[in-house]
Amino acid sequence: MPASVPTIAEFAALEARVAALEAAPPEPPDPGPGPDPGPGPSPSGLAVRITYDGIIYHFAAADGVDRRDWTDARGAFIQRRVDVTNVDLPAFVVQFRCDRDSPRVEVVFELGDTTVGTAAANMGAYTATIYADDEVLAAIEVPEHYWYSRWRWQSEPRPITGSIAQLQLDGLLPRFDTALATTRPLSGPKTYTPMGLAGLTAYMPSTGERDDIGVVTEQQAEYLRGDATPDSMIAQAEASGTMPWHYRNETGGAVYDFKAHPQATLYYPANIPACGTPITLDPAHEPDLCYVAFLLTGDPYYLEEMQFAATYNVLASGPQQRGSYCIGFATRAHAWALRTLAHCARVTPDDAPAWVQSRAYWQSWLDGEREWMLSRYVHPTAAPFTELPYAVLHYMADTQNSPASSTMPPGCVSQQWMEDYEAAVLGHVVAIGYADWRPILEWKLANSIARTDGKSGWVRAKPCPYNVALRPNADAPCVTSWQESWDLNLQMQPGIGIYDDPDVMPAGDSLVYASYTLSALALAATLGVEGAADCHEWLRGQIATNSDDKVYVDRKWSFTP
Repeated sequence: MPASVPTIAEFAALEARVAALEAAPPEPPDPGPGPDPGPGPSPSGLAVRITYDGIIYHFAAADGVDRRDWTDARGAFIQRRVDVTNVDLPAFVVQFRCDRDSPRVEVVFELGDTTVGTAAANMGAYTATIYADDEVLAAIEVPEHYWYSRWRWQSEPRPITGSIAQLQLDGLLPRFDTALATTRPLSGPKTYTPMGLAGLTAYMPSTGERDDIGVVTEQQAEYLRGDATPDSMIAQAEASGTMPWHYRNETGGAVYDFKAHPQATLYYPANIPACGTPITLDPAHEPDLCYVAFLLTGDPYYLEEMQFAATYNVLASGPQQRGSYCIGFATRAHAWALRTLAHCARVTPDDAPAWVQSRAYWQSWLDGEREWMLSRYVHPTAAPFTELPYAVLHYMADTQNSPASSTMPPGCVSQQWMEDYEAAVLGHVVAIGYADWRPILEWKLANSIARTDGKSGWVRAKPCPYNVALRPNADAPCVTSWQESWDLNLQMQPGIGIYDDPDVMPAGDSLVYASYTLSALALAATLGVEGAADCHEWLRGQIATNSDDKVYVDRKWSFTP
């Protein structure tokens, strides 16, 4: 018979022991070796004590709600989930997640409530003490806890069970050119503690090249290429829990159902309970922290993180935009939101328990997004999408709100590098199994090919400047060809004409933006998109020739066919 949950008297008897443990240096959430092999503690014997502002709050698994089990697709584990609340500590949930027939114990701590009218507030420092019957497993000092954030303690981390080579063969992960980015310094080890960021950027709208922005992150690429251990990648996957995007349904403990709440929004005027935290989210600069980790470990915690991020991307827009399937405020926001949405649709199991949204849920949203893009860009029937710069030049963004530069007035430029973000994501979407997205990829990639084939009228020695002028001022019509675009840019930003050979990138030119083009072309070449392979081969040679210890591309953009 399972041991009973400790009584209040038994908790009191443990006070001295617990006090001594809590006074010791705090344990990391992922300790070293787990317990000896053998039957694990009974879920009914697990309990947590939260000591907060001098008050003790008890959470016993025996008092919780038993959710449906998670079954690993590779057959490595079956995990239970029991949710426990305490009326005296509102909006705080403890989840006991024990593996069946395994000694592994996992406890998840979440804060937040989406119920309209709830008073949102962050928590200050507290101590979480975890028990198995009368044994103290751990005492963790948590410096603070943000609203809609979470963290977990594991007796041992999930092992990596997925094969990188097989995942690449299946198209789920990109392949990397390990002869590129060799002069790029490694990012250095990252570690995670509760409410920590493991090197991630707290103010997500920060601009500029960052390790965490891309189809994959730099830390993920370092591991996938064989240049580093998985430790930093996993630390940042855990740090996804710090992001305040963990919206759950008011009942049932599932990831928030934004379809059941079509008017729910974080956009002004927001109607979901919220409060400020040290983390600022932004779809336009959002990393995908857990897709690679989930593929490699099968850990449902990481799938939940992906779904939370995808849910945030929808809720961050207004209800009207959601109705038209516009899941991003700008080209880059659309790219990253589409990336995360496609990941959720692709890897959520068909038989997933109800505490994650189903594959069909995400697939229907992805299908709607595809239809929206086909009708808006690929087969438009109405202005302005039948006109320039969308037609012929294959831009997704117009020039209406573009900022001024030192040589160009506002409202006349596109930012080419964001277009390549979108092209790379579209290539990835098709590669992971969505062949019905190929017409959108081919439409978009025509832009990248025109800048690198040496035939369009654009001089490929300058494949990806930061700004590309499409008209001389906000009231003028757009250029009608790539040759006109090149001629206009020679007038408006003379530096673009500095090169010796139209087919050779000048030594010393930045390779950052060109690396986005390279990745888009590599993914398209893998898929056999016409013209992509030749353009990739040329650009890859230029980047390899011009790379040194000061000018290089990041590993995360070193994709290869």
